[in-house]
Amino acid sequence: MEIGFIGSGNMARAIALGLGEPATFCDSGSGRANKLAELTGGSAVAVEEAGSAAILFLCHKPAQLGEVAARLDGYSGSVVSVLAATPLAALRDAYPAAKVVRVMPNTPVELGSGVVSVATESDEAPEVNELLDRLGDVVAVPESEIELATAIGGCAPAFFALFARRLVDSAEARGMDEATSKRIIGGTLLGTAQLLQRNGMDSDAVMTAVASPGGLTERALKSFESTGLTDSVDRAVATVLGENTADGME
Repeated sequence: MEIGFIGSGNMARAIALGLGEPATFCDSGSGRANKLAELTGGSAVAVEEAGSAAILFLCHKPAQLGEVAARLDGYSGSVVSVLAATPLAALRDAYPAAKVVRVMPNTPVELGSGVVSVATESDEAPEVNELLDRLGDVVAVPESEIELATAIGGCAPAFFALFARRLVDSAEARGMDEATSKRIIGGTLLGTAQLLQRNGMDSDAVMTAVASPGGLTERALKSFESTGLTDSVDRAVATVLGENTADGME
């Protein structure tokens, strides 16, 4: 079963590596398609040639939907869209003969340990489901919540990475070498994620296990709240969703 990618950026790369098999790749002249083809044993092709794929991942810019669909006129395979802010109705208008699945993966799918949010109103496509299962945990959400899934799942690896970087910065500022701090923080992030998965994402239980009443960890946690961590996290989610925030951003 041939798999194709329209667009060869970071998300296409993560999905392709997670699937672990050759595919066809297109780009708009960046050269990324050739690099991905070399990496996966696939091939770089023109958009029109990608139309021979049974499953086509749309990883291009949302504004290019009409242009790309016109070049694939009559495509009747399965379209898997990772395009932000592009509803199923628009995808079906662009590809009336295809089965259409709207998804939002995150970058850990590259390792087969990501999360793929799938709009429940998508078309039934067992062949697509089999591929998505290779990428990690597949979570069905109503299409009305797919942008929220983007904020808390698709964008969250960057948020977690920012927190990790700030911990590294703090350790280095106090004299610890970078390699040691990264090893400690990286291992701690991995272990904490495993603990949270095991206990059903009971974050309070994890904090209680570490923070003795009146101890230094409890005081450190309170310092986050005093500096507005809760508001900062909510503001980040609001920014992804395009909501108005207190400082006037949209």
